[in-house]
Amino acid sequence: MTFSWFAGELDDNSFIYMVPIKNFADLDKNMFAPLEAKIGKVAMASHWQAMDRCVENQTSSVVLFLPGLSYLSPTADDYYRDVFYWVPEAGKAEEAEKLITEWVALNKSKQTPLGIHTYRKIFGGETGYVFVSWGKNAADEASKDQKTNELFGDEASKLWAKTLLITRKYYTVTGWLSTELSYSPSPN
Repeated sequence: MTFSWFAGELDDNSFIYMVPIKNFADLDKNMFAPLEAKIGKVAMASHWQAMDRCVENQTSSVVLFLPGLSYLSPTADDYYRDVFYWVPEAGKAEEAEKLITEWVALNKSKQTPLGIHTYRKIFGGETGYVFVSWGKNAADEASKDQKTNELFGDEASKLWAKTLLITRKYYTVTGWLSTELSYSPSPN
């Protein structure tokens, strides 16, 4: 295989696989072509059939990492993830990104311990934003979250009220990075 993927196991017993791409043209490429050339079409089809028996349903989406709207980065031993999905009201994208900027500025000004990586979902399902925070485990992430909330004080309540005014829906999932299900090709 010539491409990498990162896997995560969510607490609802589902899995997520993330494949970095450079642009939409990467989606037109058959990433499995080198493997298929090596093992043959019949063997490849057999692998997909076996996989289909293990999959109840599947969705695909494309998200764009927004480093300017993110705060801190996880360390190598931060395997736990808390993923917050936010779907603003239609037509509120500009206002949404201004609010995200305010949230990031609040985190920076208070030097909060809980980092957030921000992604914009641009294709597949509902468009919106994905915010990922992390810790070594659930207790570590919860401790950082509690300390962050203490540092925020009343400022977060006011900003959350503004956020809710343009919110259509939001929900959270939690899980773990799964190194044994992830893959990165060895350098030649």
